[in-house]
Amino acid sequence: FSPGYRNKIYEKEYEIPPYQESKIIFPVESDFINLATSYNISIFVKDESGIEIKKEEEKGFRACEKAKGKIKIDGDLSDWHLNKLIPIPFEREFTTWGKKIKDEKDLSGKLYTVWDKDYLYFGVIVKDNSKVQRFNDINMWQDDNIMFGLYPWGWKKGEVLHSGYYREHLGLCKDGVARIFRVGAVSGGIQNAKEAKISVRKTEDGYIYEWAYPEKLVFPLELKEGSKFRLSMFILDRDKEKGKLSPLGGIQIGGFNENVDARPEKWREFILTEGEEK
Repeated sequence: FSPGYRNKIYEKEYEIPPYQESKIIFPVESDFINLATSYNISIFVKDESGIEIKKEEEKGFRACEKAKGKIKIDGDLSDWHLNKLIPIPFEREFTTWGKKIKDEKDLSGKLYTVWDKDYLYFGVIVKDNSKVQRFNDINMWQDDNIMFGLYPWGWKKGEVLHSGYYREHLGLCKDGVARIFRVGAVSGGIQNAKEAKISVRKTEDGYIYEWAYPEKLVFPLELKEGSKFRLSMFILDRDKEKGKLSPLGGIQIGGFNENVDARPEKWREFILTEGEEK
């Protein structure tokens, strides 16, 4: 967390009475934080007797805040109060399948996520100046859509991963209907997303994706403050110019995608918070 390329060392003296606990806080300037990534932080503790403890942990700064009011899934994010939320940027471009992104109008996006006692919500604003939908089934993954992986737990370095995660493709189909195709779930989880709500609206310069899961569809994640989840999200994009289809390309958050690089320890972690009044 420094303006240069070198890691910054933060130091503080501390005093803890025997058999007591204490919290030591190191403030970090928000300008140094990249919400699209996570950081490996090393902590060294040394006491007067010479005992030293070292711990390394991955830390991110992504909150899934509690919704400010009731949200209707209709492709209109005005009831999200976006001016009070911080968008999560997509961290990198994927070109291996052949499509190179020309500029922000070709493909760019930002993610929002909130929760309430009943639902976990996601909203994605996408800029895409060439819209392609050719299928009404799972084959829609070959055109404009979102590939989505959700690991309904947090994770710390050294921990054994739980088995499985939720894997889906979601978006607008050829017939104009927005659908979620769930193709994987955790053990004990529901194998389809029929009870999820989704709306995808075309705009002049792209799409607005809005969808929500009732708590049972993200089992065992509990919709309460302090719960954590990790996600991998990939906006897939295909263009059509002069009647010819381009190869697939995309932008992503976390890992590569949940099909090829199914490693939730590389995905991005979110924590459910009550948020702050602003």
